[in-house]
Amino acid sequence: MYAFVPALGASLLWLTVQPIISYAVRSLPRQHKREALALGLFVAMLSGTVALTLIVVLNGTMSAIDINPYSALAGLLTYPIATGFFYMASHAFDSRAELASQFSRVKPVFTMAAALLIFHEPLTRGDTWALALVMVGVVAMLSSALGGHIAWPAFALGMAAALAWAAGEGFVKAGFSSGGAFQDTWFALAVSTVAMATLMPLLVRDWHAVLAGSRRWLVAFSLHGVLSFALAYSLFFRSVATLGLSVTIVLTAFWPVLAMLLAWFAAYRRQQPYPVTATVWAASALLVAGSIVQAVSMRG
Repeated sequence: MYAFVPALGASLLWLTVQPIISYAVRSLPRQHKREALALGLFVAMLSGTVALTLIVVLNGTMSAIDINPYSALAGLLTYPIATGFFYMASHAFDSRAELASQFSRVKPVFTMAAALLIFHEPLTRGDTWALALVMVGVVAMLSSALGGHIAWPAFALGMAAALAWAAGEGFVKAGFSSGGAFQDTWFALAVSTVAMATLMPLLVRDWHAVLAGSRRWLVAFSLHGVLSFALAYSLFFRSVATLGLSVTIVLTAFWPVLAMLLAWFAAYRRQQPYPVTATVWAASALLVAGSIVQAVSMRG
């Protein structure tokens, strides 16, 4: 029973940070938004690195850090690349991070495509059903974009985030150990933060303009870095390393839909409309179903 705690804890943390991300991208400066978003991503990564450093040092496990290229690649794909696309998708979804988070369930499309095309692994019946469900969900999202209900950039950025997330999880399986979740995550995040720091002079040119006015949005990004990058991902990667990817997928499958339900309930309590069509709700349900079917197929 206790083995399920890391995955469930990661789900709860990711569910908690969705309104924080929505607030962060909604509060970006009206001008220089791209530069501000890049700065917000760097602040989130730096905050997560600092928090994880404290955890690793206090646990006395700094000397046990395993330096390997797979963990570094997992960090680069997961943090600056996937999360960068996720932030941009959240902004494109009118600052509704819970909608952008639905694309985290699109990952089976890319993992199964890699298994078939790169590793030449045959698809099982369960894989085929999972792929069909996810593809129908993606088509439903696409139809919403065609119908003008969601913006094309939001759809494209969400798919890009899903691709990067899927690739990152593949390297997690190759590089992370079963007993070193925090130190493995620290290494992956620290490498990514250093890489991001080298790009900041190119990504942010007018620091004075970006930092003018209220800086509460930076506090929100920093909080996301601690709760998600440092804590949630450590728990998620630990679950992948100990329980396996299939069980972890099942245990973390439902939080994106719950995030939408909570956002709808909050709007309902405020007597405000929640502008999400039935097609998007159906697409989200199909994506979750596809993830679960894939996980069951993997266990079989």
